[in-house]
Amino acid sequence: MDERRRKALISSISSEELIDVVHEMETDDAADVISELPVEEAKQVLDGIDRQESIAVQKLLVFPEDTAGGKMQAELASVIETATVQETIEEVRKKSHEIDNISNVFVVDKEGRLAGAVPLDKLILADPETPVITIANRDPIKVRTDMDQEEVAKLFQKYDLISVPVIDHNGHLVGRITVDDIVDVLEEEIFEDFYKMAGLNIEARALDPAGRAIRMRVPWLLLNLCTAALAASVVKLFEGTIEQLVLLAVLMPIVAGMGGNAATQTITVVVRALALGELTFKNARSVLIKEVLVGFVNGCLTGGLAGLAAYLLGANIMVGLLLFLAMIANMMIAGLIGSIMPLVLKRFKFDPAISSSIFVTASTDIGGFFTFLGLATLFMKMGIL
Repeated sequence: MDERRRKALISSISSEELIDVVHEMETDDAADVISELPVEEAKQVLDGIDRQESIAVQKLLVFPEDTAGGKMQAELASVIETATVQETIEEVRKKSHEIDNISNVFVVDKEGRLAGAVPLDKLILADPETPVITIANRDPIKVRTDMDQEEVAKLFQKYDLISVPVIDHNGHLVGRITVDDIVDVLEEEIFEDFYKMAGLNIEARALDPAGRAIRMRVPWLLLNLCTAALAASVVKLFEGTIEQLVLLAVLMPIVAGMGGNAATQTITVVVRALALGELTFKNARSVLIKEVLVGFVNGCLTGGLAGLAAYLLGANIMVGLLLFLAMIANMMIAGLIGSIMPLVLKRFKFDPAISSSIFVTASTDIGGFFTFLGLATLFMKMGIL
């Protein structure tokens, strides 16, 4: 449920009803609800639910929401490493009344450290008297409580996991994360990147009141205004050139606009590659070279068509050549900046998705105006325009 809608619903029911609702929830969902309550009301709910459940929820509340610890649930099926297969199956039967979606049984040593994991199908097929540790995967995929939720999601995608054990810094088994929680994470990350690329606050919604929408959008628009002013200052430098050939004012938005579109394409590909782990700083050089080359070729194709169209519409052939050269230059700038900006932001621990709509578009606007008007000025000084 949407966070704001959930808050409205919680505030509309009594504490007694809320205790009943939280009692039916898995611990990870219960922790999410309780974390949004005022301190006194949260304490009242924790005191009202089962004591063991309350302790489990309180342990989850200490972890940041966007980490493995914040996404895990305390409910799991685990046995000591000395247990037999039959004893393990009995434990699964016992836990099935209170835990949904048991796919793996985790094996721990006498101190509670994770020693292995056994999928249910393997457990069912094994001899009942076999020690469970002998059929367990002794090096299962696991995550630590402080791992970022996005990294956890990548593991689920890479290995097609249904659930994964969560351990603390000493290796003790403290919970599990199931695939239904990761689906929520993936949706959250996708929309977060989408919003950031559009220069929006991730909490913005279509049904927000106008005042809230304005408060969330105006900071990015003000930043965009500053970058637009920089682009306008470049045009101001060449006002003498534009006065001599007014047609330049008509054509220069084409160069800037095409560069912005090309940069958005590059950023989308690069940000996705970073998110999936396909692009790293080690192989970044080849990607930069490729994107600049793609920009060059696309600039030749689109610049050639734009120059030809300008000529057929009555412009001087040199204006067509000018448009062609400026388009190539700005497309190459788009490929370079569109590749570098996400990498730079990631290097300094910022989200690469925030780079597109403002910073890169500003770069291609400035680059497009400067190359187009700069070349025009040069052509005029050489007497060929």
